[in-house]
Amino acid sequence: FFIIFPDFYTRDEREMSDSDTAQFQNETLIFKLFHIFHFLLTIKYSILVLSPKPVDFYIKNISLMFLLIIAFFVRIIAATYTGMPHYTIDSQNYIWQAEILKKGGYNNYFPNGYPLLILIVSIFSPLEIGLLWLNIILSVFTILLVYLIAENLTGNFYAALFCAAVLTFYPNQVNYVH
Repeated sequence: FFIIFPDFYTRDEREMSDSDTAQFQNETLIFKLFHIFHFLLTIKYSILVLSPKPVDFYIKNISLMFLLIIAFFVRIIAATYTGMPHYTIDSQNYIWQAEILKKGGYNNYFPNGYPLLILIVSIFSPLEIGLLWLNIILSVFTILLVYLIAENLTGNFYAALFCAAVLTFYPNQVNYVH
């Protein structure tokens, strides 16, 4: 009702003091947030009721998406705010092998898959930033892959989500984002 008729809930601003104006603004903000929340719940209800897919389908997808978003932000925090070094001796060797591949050479010290990815990333972005983003994205896709494998093996959504949640916060996997 208030969305259709927004002037229904208004006061004359000439009759209000400064504290009343601030309170009125807070009330209208809360009122608008309530209507936005109510609108979103209505959309959620209509999707769940009118959709031909079962409710479990949406619960699974929303839960998995929420977990992947959390994993994404955990890895961003781990890569940028922990103060750990971004390069190790292995990182330097991979970058060195990518430079050899860029010059047309070949070195059999490490497998060529990751140095080839480094080479592709170095073409499109600065090396350090590009590698951090590449590692974050690959780590999140690893969690998705673990979820899909666990769901395929067990046939149980909760077991697969538990496996993905463990990998989301597993310190060893979070550390490899650097």
